[in-house]
Amino acid sequence: MSASYPLVVRCDLPVNVGTVDATKAVHVHELALCEAIARTVLDRVEHRRVTRVALRIGHFRQVVPDALTFSWELLTTDTDLEGSELEVEHVPATVECSECGAFTTLQLPVLVCGTCGSHTVTLRTGNEFLIVSCDVAEEVRDGPVPPPQ
Repeated sequence: MSASYPLVVRCDLPVNVGTVDATKAVHVHELALCEAIARTVLDRVEHRRVTRVALRIGHFRQVVPDALTFSWELLTTDTDLEGSELEVEHVPATVECSECGAFTTLQLPVLVCGTCGSHTVTLRTGNEFLIVSCDVAEEVRDGPVPPPQ
């Protein structure tokens, strides 16, 4: 039997990748995000085995799903998170235009109204990075399993 505990945690993580080339920077970004997610979840589950972690990630966070999954599997080995499912809800980027009032779903990271072309817009969705919930097993382990280093 599993229990579900809602976790609403903002993970606004600036990641400085320095002079690493763009193909490697993507993986560094996802690795750092997964480390923050793992630490946050492990701090809250009281030595219980986690079966699922649900995230809500906005389009503007530029997270590569395969890199995130790979990083999660790498970091959670030998922890209470090992074997847990990382469930990601992708949130599209939408803006509201101050000029015409229209809502536009963005395909490119350009803040512009799709109806009138105005740049006077407000980002309404797409910048989220939330741990929505996690499912944990009922049994409690003898001691803590260390979080990823």
